[in-house]
Amino acid sequence: METTQIQQLAVYTRDYSPIEGLQRAHSLHYLLEKDRDQLRVRVVCTGAEEDRAAVCRLRGISIEYAGGLLKFLYENAVPVEQAAEVLQDLCGDLAEQES
Repeated sequence: METTQIQQLAVYTRDYSPIEGLQRAHSLHYLLEKDRDQLRVRVVCTGAEEDRAAVCRLRGISIEYAGGLLKFLYENAVPVEQAAEVLQDLCGDLAEQES
């Protein structure tokens, strides 16, 4: 049986405080991972009504460039629902959303 080895290359976390009537406390985690020879970006929201995640595989992109993309997502607080679309806008068909 083959085991999958996922290597975490970078992680950024943005924590949101509760604001009564507007938002619950939650966190957005931006992760750059290497799964075998493929890079992928995961954006995960935890602590909200329900946990949500978006995963996007990156082909033909260097680790350094992928790290810059991850930092862009974090610095612009891109939500889970828009992460894959933003990566596809920036990378074209080199970014593919996982289902």
